[in-house]
Amino acid sequence: MTPNGLVVLSFLRERKHHGVELRESVFKLSLVWSLSLGLLAAAEPRDLVAAERPDRLTREAIALFRSVLKHKPGELGSCTLANRWNRYPVPEEVARRHLGMKLHAELVSPNTTTPAEVIDPEGAIRQAFCGSSEAARQMDAQVEDFRNGGVNVEKRPFDLNPRLTVVIRDYSFPVFDRGYRRAAIVMAYTSRQWVKVSDGEVRSLGISGAGEAVVYAKHGRLWQRAAREHLFHFF
Repeated sequence: MTPNGLVVLSFLRERKHHGVELRESVFKLSLVWSLSLGLLAAAEPRDLVAAERPDRLTREAIALFRSVLKHKPGELGSCTLANRWNRYPVPEEVARRHLGMKLHAELVSPNTTTPAEVIDPEGAIRQAFCGSSEAARQMDAQVEDFRNGGVNVEKRPFDLNPRLTVVIRDYSFPVFDRGYRRAAIVMAYTSRQWVKVSDGEVRSLGISGAGEAVVYAKHGRLWQRAAREHLFHFF
């Protein structure tokens, strides 16, 4: 066997030369070279279900997000959810405190699905998902409609002028404990506001945002929120 697993040939050639017949026999020996890549793959961590087969992982994530979004039916309009998972890690201390993981690292799931596939598997709210360029286009259109009176925004109790608020949320793919009984996600939002100071004049109030780790616990088949931990904010 050759080092690279190639086929080895042992042969004698048959031909006639000056009336002398030389008989050659051809023998071919094929060597089978099989590699099991699955046995060479990196072992999955003891506590973190990140290398679990995708079917189980995705099913659990779909069930979890049904609970995450069930209280936000009015917040899922056009372009209100990012079409990519955020990459904010679940902090080490959150994983230790709430998921029982004995790790010395922050956690990001390597899942390769898209938010629409997990949050909206039936395709009922696909208009809610969009990328940054489409989000910017729709936001500009909303501001222009607000300027021209095409968007009616009710003033809040302490607002002197009408305000337009555009919020986009994004989520990380969940990190589950090994038993799929607890999970953590990182939810972030970005909010932009404009105030209408007079007819045809709109002024930007800037951008703000925040992020938090949200922990869920499974009771029977239902996921319920168990804890929230603030991670960051900006103005």
